[in-house]
Amino acid sequence: SRITGSILYHLGVDDLIVDSPEGYIACAQELAADGMRLGKLRSSLREQIIRSPLCDASAYALTVETAYREMWQTWTVQQAIDLAVQHHNSGDLSKAEDIYNQILESNPNQPAAWRLLGLIEQQKGDPERAVELFSKAIAHNPEFVEAHNDLGVSFMALGQNEKALASYKTALAYNPNYPEAHVNL
Repeated sequence: SRITGSILYHLGVDDLIVDSPEGYIACAQELAADGMRLGKLRSSLREQIIRSPLCDASAYALTVETAYREMWQTWTVQQAIDLAVQHHNSGDLSKAEDIYNQILESNPNQPAAWRLLGLIEQQKGDPERAVELFSKAIAHNPEFVEAHNDLGVSFMALGQNEKALASYKTALAYNPNYPEAHVNL
């Protein structure tokens, strides 16, 4: 099973991991025939288990805490983005902007928040600032089709048509069926 495989791997005896009943029988026969190795395993296995990550309760707790924290942040970040989008769509740009900024203060690796801030700057008539924000979104997610398209819109507003076309083409390279980029071309 995968659990047994994980245990054997962490004990440094991953050569005992097999993938079939036949492999298990062959491995057991091989080990039974090698008395020296079997004796060494018997005499050192308890110490190996104690020193292994399997018995490092502090490290295990830290790993579990980190996983829970990341899950919690992902869940709450998405909720915050959803709330900000509601404000954004209802025209309350200042509330939406505040929430996007709060998200980015706690976790700057949120490409959706960078993009949505860029959209606010577009709506406020500041395409230069929008270019900066869309670029940050793309830096965190290079395949972010919508951000590439929005970047093109901002470049177009700045009269930088070549850069705009390049942005639209990049969006289409990642998603050839993205209609907004086709329309903008």
